[in-house]
Amino acid sequence: MKRRYFRAFPLLWLLAGSPLFAQDFNDYKPLESSGRIPDDFIQLSSEKYEQDKSTIARHEKSFDKRAKRQFYLENSFRLRELLHSGKILFNDPVGVYVNQVADRVLAHDPALRKQIRNYVVKSPSVNAFATNSGMVFINLGLIAQLETESQLAFILSHEFTHYLKKHVVNQYVEDQKIDAGRNVYRSLSGDEKLLSRNNYSKELETEADLHGLEIFLKSDYSTRKLKGVFDVMQFDYLPFDDVPFEKSFLESQNLQLPPSYFLEKVKSISPPKDEDESKSTHPSIEKRRGYILDKISSQTETHKKDYLVSEEAFLKARKAARYDLSSIYLANLQYEKAFYNSYLLLREMPGNQYLQKIVAKSLYGLTKYANEDDFNKVHTDYQDIEGCSQQVYHLFEKLKPKELNAVALKYIWNLKKKYPGDQELNVLSDDLLKSLVNKHCESKLDFSTKAFSEIRQASLPADTASANKLNKYAKIDQSLANERLSWEDHFVKYIFVDNFGEKDFTESFDKYLSEKEKANQKRQETKRQKRVRIRMEKKEKAKAQRIHRKKGYALGIDKIVMVNPWYAKIDQRKKKPVNYMASESAELALNNQIMKNAERAKLEVDLLGDHSFTSTDVQKFNDYVFLKNWFRERAEHLEAEVPMENLEAEQVQALVARYGTKYYCWSGLVDVREKKRGAGLVLFYTAIVYPLLPFGVYYAVTPDYNTYYYSLVFDITTGKPVFTDIQYIDRKNNRDILNSTVYNTFYQLKKKR
Repeated sequence: MKRRYFRAFPLLWLLAGSPLFAQDFNDYKPLESSGRIPDDFIQLSSEKYEQDKSTIARHEKSFDKRAKRQFYLENSFRLRELLHSGKILFNDPVGVYVNQVADRVLAHDPALRKQIRNYVVKSPSVNAFATNSGMVFINLGLIAQLETESQLAFILSHEFTHYLKKHVVNQYVEDQKIDAGRNVYRSLSGDEKLLSRNNYSKELETEADLHGLEIFLKSDYSTRKLKGVFDVMQFDYLPFDDVPFEKSFLESQNLQLPPSYFLEKVKSISPPKDEDESKSTHPSIEKRRGYILDKISSQTETHKKDYLVSEEAFLKARKAARYDLSSIYLANLQYEKAFYNSYLLLREMPGNQYLQKIVAKSLYGLTKYANEDDFNKVHTDYQDIEGCSQQVYHLFEKLKPKELNAVALKYIWNLKKKYPGDQELNVLSDDLLKSLVNKHCESKLDFSTKAFSEIRQASLPADTASANKLNKYAKIDQSLANERLSWEDHFVKYIFVDNFGEKDFTESFDKYLSEKEKANQKRQETKRQKRVRIRMEKKEKAKAQRIHRKKGYALGIDKIVMVNPWYAKIDQRKKKPVNYMASESAELALNNQIMKNAERAKLEVDLLGDHSFTSTDVQKFNDYVFLKNWFRERAEHLEAEVPMENLEAEQVQALVARYGTKYYCWSGLVDVREKKRGAGLVLFYTAIVYPLLPFGVYYAVTPDYNTYYYSLVFDITTGKPVFTDIQYIDRKNNRDILNSTVYNTFYQLKKKR
């Protein structure tokens, strides 16, 4: 089992005065950034690199200097990738609270406090990490699991130590020494190098624990709950609570799930075995728990508290983290986790629309993947799950695709009636009804318009003389056996009894059934009709291809939004192939060329990219974050060939209104230098023909240049690509190639037939 720990991370706050948790949990909206964009998000990576590089002392050894320069180079660019990944929040309510806790922890050291910037990460993993430059990242998955504010204070103290002691850069330099076999690491085997690397990492983690405890003890936070921090680490793979899943949650009058779909007993939770310390970068949890508890055993707790900001603020921050986890799981296609997480929260707020919609979207996602025979992509084997949530995984594993589709439709249709103005629910319910008919229905007889109990009663014989010949117990056994068999095998048949009394449900069902019957009739064609149809289809396809080759797409689009256009320069001849500095310069130039060529093509373009934000562009930044995550999720559905409606249709419509277009473009360029193939053979032959040797040498030392370009335009209201251009250019990119490639894309988008 993969373990998570609080640790330093080789990547990279502003205090905000916004009101804490102004939003109502009854109308919850996922966390997003607000206020001014911090400098950390705007500063160029090259500028950050030059700043960090200037801190290297002159007296340091040359090997250490080289290692630190490489670390600062990679770190500054990877940090920017993290900050613009769509996962990092700033000035959000939970982040504001975390910074208030940091204020209390470092009240005795204001100089250190000024250097620290805390950010919240939209990640479900139970983790926190620090960077060499003073940024500390706290995952929502960690905050969701904590019991008290004092536990958060201890974790922050641990991360502050990683920054204070420069553990990140020191670990990198030491790793380079180990890999190079420098000093005491000379002549070590591969296994010995790995052991040395892990031992050094454990030393740093132990120091972060112990020195972090010193920082913590200087504050007014109590040590009473610190043992719980290690419980959080030990059981980090579990949901934030362990509550039995009641089958009645999905049931209704005419939907009774078969008892066989539920486990009699779920797998008990057992403490995970600590991995072999020699193979781990951290001391064992038991060892860490032991030396921390030993250190605090003599502490007096007369004036210290579990809450210094406030218990109310902690509980609201934790609650927000737990609510956000539902949407994070959903976006990650972890539908079963999103379902159970929302189920836990609905126990406290059973009428919460946000949580009910997460359940609906989870059921929708599971259904769509099951219908395309790709269920295992979004499902976890129930045997791998411990605790009460195992029941959920078992249920979804038992439900057949038709049953899952029907159960999901039933839940969403009923929810749609509860919230009639919700367009997302209308779209999802309609799509599920269409899927149910197209994939699982042969006729209307597949579903009953009468309840099972009515049918059973009507089927009883008028003359009960034969039945009376059976003794009482035989009658009972036969009745129960027949009813159990009929219900468990055909429970889904009776699921829509009440819905068939609704006009909109019946009309939609009949419409899709009629469309399916017409499609089936078309497929029942003669051999001659089939030959004619295929010939006409080929003719139309060839005509479309000729028009496309001659005129391009010619989509007649007036405006697009460019999302995160990027540029990478890679030299595969080198040990460190990515040229970070050149890539950033090229990306800045690409942004300029995009706007110039858009003007030439008379195409209106808004640019949402890493380098397009000023400190006041928080709305654009949030839109950019949403679109990056939207594209990532949409790409996964397209790769799996699963047709999915927009799960965030409301935000999509808001974007269309804000930018005045439904067309959004993702584009990028990669320049690659490669070793020339067959260079040795060319040198050999030109050496034989001596006058040609200079030409052979030039050929051998000159690298191959290749340019890869892609541009994808989506209609974000449908989630479908409307334009795709992927090119391979077997030469080095230059300004002319760049301009012609970008202009050609814009010309095809703008031109009309």
